Amino acid sequence: MFQFLNCVMVRRLTVPVLALVVLALAAPVSSAAIMTFEDPPVPVGTTYGNRDLGNLGLVVLTQDEIDLAMHLFLLPEGAFFNVATVAGPLQDYFPSAHLDLNNISANFDLTRIPFDVKQVTIEYQEFGGKSNLSVNSGGLHIIETSFADDLPAVVAPGIGALVTEPVQNPDQSWTPGLITLIASGDLTIDNVNIGGQELGIDNITVTPEPATLALLGLGAAAVLRRRRVKA
Repeated sequence: MFQFLNCVMVRRLTVPVLALVVLALAAPVSSAAIMTFEDPPVPVGTTYGNRDLGNLGLVVLTQDEIDLAMHLFLLPEGAFFNVATVAGPLQDYFPSAHLDLNNISANFDLTRIPFDVKQVTIEYQEFGGKSNLSVNSGGLHIIETSFADDLPAVVAPGIGALVTEPVQNPDQSWTPGLITLIASGDLTIDNVNIGGQELGIDNITVTPEPATLALLGLGAAAVLRRRRVKA
C-alpha cells in the first residue's frame, strides 16, 4: 500500500512537473515536526498531571506545533491520573531527556502541524505494568504484555501500526523501541494518546506521507541527472 514509485514512472514526469516537485521538496511543510522534551529545553524533574484533575486535558508543553496534554490512563479496572515526569538519560535506556509516564496518559494534538500528518513515530521503553494507545480519539488498545505482542496491525480505521522492540546493544546500552503509525488514503493522524503504568517515551516525530517524500526525492534526483546530461 505504501510502495515507492519506480524509476520508470519518474522518467515519465515532464520537466514542468519535475520543477514543481523540486519546489515542493524545498517547501517547509515537507520537513518533520518533533517533540524531544529538549528544544526548547524542559528542566529535568518537571512534572505534569500530579494527581490534580484540574490539570486534566490542559496543554502543558508545545514543541514544533505539537501540543501535549495529560489525560486519564484507562484500564478495565479503573481510570488513573497520576504523574508524568521529564527525566534525563536513564541507565542507558534513553540517551537524552524523555517523558516517564506513571499511571497517566500523554495526549499529542497534531492539528496545528502545517501539513497533513501521515506518519507518527514514538520511541519507547517499557519498564513494567500495562500500557495503552489510541489514535484519532478512536478505540483504546490495552497493552497487557508489550506493544510488540499486543498492539494490532490496524489501530484505527485506515491507521496501521508497526512496532520495533527495544534492543540491548553489545555495550549494554539500549536502543529504544519504535511505534510507527501510518495513515492510508486521504486520512490523517490528528491525535495520538499513549499511556502506561511504567512507560518511557521520547522523540515523537510526525511527517507527511512517506511515499510523497520518497517521490519528491526521486524527482529531485531525476532533475539533477537531466541537467548533468545536458551539460
